[in-house]
Order: sequence, then structure tokens, then C-alpha cells
Amino acid sequence: MSAFFPGGYFPDPYFPFGYFPDASGVVISPPITVEEAIYFLLADDATTAALLSTHGLATADAVTLTTTTADLPDPLVIGTTYYARAVSGTTVTLHLTAADASANLNIINITDAGTGTHTCIPTGHRHEAFTFTADATDIVTSTRYRVGPVWLSAQSLLPAVAYQQISGPRIQSLDGPSGIAQVRIQVNSWATSYAAAHNLADEVRLVMDGRVGTIANWYIYDMDLIEDADMLNPSPGSEQKRAYGVRQDWVISHRETP
Repeated sequence: MSAFFPGGYFPDPYFPFGYFPDASGVVISPPITVEEAIYFLLADDATTAALLSTHGLATADAVTLTTTTADLPDPLVIGTTYYARAVSGTTVTLHLTAADASANLNIINITDAGTGTHTCIPTGHRHEAFTFTADATDIVTSTRYRVGPVWLSAQSLLPAVAYQQISGPRIQSLDGPSGIAQVRIQVNSWATSYAAAHNLADEVRLVMDGRVGTIANWYIYDMDLIEDADMLNPSPGSEQKRAYGVRQDWVISHRETP
């Protein structure tokens, strides 16, 4: 079964990653809770956005393409199977056969950008779909999809960040409610290696630690990191890929209403 979410095409079980932005990567509504402002912090920071925007494709992986306006970049065709060659973590070239992709031969020469929002759908459930832009030879992946609430599927593309609220006490004054909340948020950084998970967690810390001011309509008084620890995915011996994680517990003080 597959599903369409506001962020584009995401084969189950990849939800909830990608539900925040619309198909162009633009957030269409303010966050419901203050912890969801974390999405904005990480997606808008150049370093963390780069870490979380890799396409995850291997050379000779098969993909199909779709678009919102039936106008893919020429000469690409909706529904045709293409084979990717990974040029970097964020760009690929497309080929008509796996052999050409492996040998870097007969690169499809893309002649225009097309119109609408374009989506690349890897064959099978090994990777998430992603939106892309195109130039003369490369497909360039879009960002802002691999930061989401609560949980991470064992099949999801890594690295990724998941967050959840642990508790949410409200500060009281002698006159009653102060209008200030002090929530405890757990932020989990996941990657395919121990070093990569710690690298991502370090970048998350640098973005969040001590932040003050308005973030996505919420006024933040302070963000304090109070604990961090290693994690391992719950089924490392299964057929699912092994993942390494770093858990960070944060206390975020903020106004109760945006």
C-alpha cells in the first residue's frame, strides 16, 4: 500500500516524515506544539539540512519519476524506469540501463527544468521518495523531509531525526498560571554508523543549545540540553538494517501560546 501526504509521495511505512511541508518543501501551517519548532530549526540550518537531505540511492538503483503538472524535465517521461548513478550524496545522473549507470555511460541529457514539483520514487521500499530539481545532467534532491515526530521506521532513509515530548509542566506564579511552559523533549539522531549518529547529534546540539527568541510563531525563553546517551535500534539481528542513535533530552521554556 502507498499513500500521498502533503510533502509528496511516501511509501508506507515512512509516515510521518515529510508531512510538514507541501510538495514544494514550503511549510503550509505553523507547528501544533512547540517541539515541532525543532523541525524549522534543523531544516533551516545549512549544516543539518545538508546532513538530512541525501538521496540514499546507490549506483544502478532503479527509479521512476512523477510530477504535479505532467511536465517533467525533458526528455524524462512519467512512469519510465531509469537507473541512477550516485554522483554525490545529493545528486545523481540518470541512465536507461543499470549497466550504463554502473559504467557512467549514456547519461540522459536533461534540457530544461520542467514545471511543477517533481518526485523521484525509488523502486521497492528500501528508500524514501524525494522531490528534486534538475539541470543539464543532474537531479538535485530537495531537503526538509527527514525530521519528524515520535518514531522512525527501520526502513527509513538515514540519517534522520525524530523528536517527542516527554513531559510538559506549566510554571505557576502566586497569581496562578504564568503562561510559561517548560517542556522536556527527547530528540533522537539516527544514522547508519556510530560516528555519523554522533556527528548528527553534535550538529543538532549546536543548532538548539541556548536558543532564544521566536521560532515558527513560538517564543522560546531557553533551550537546555540536560542529558544525552547512545541508542541502538531494537532489532539489530533482524533483516532490517542496523541503525545507531544518540538520544538527547532537552528542556525548552516557552510561552504557552504562539
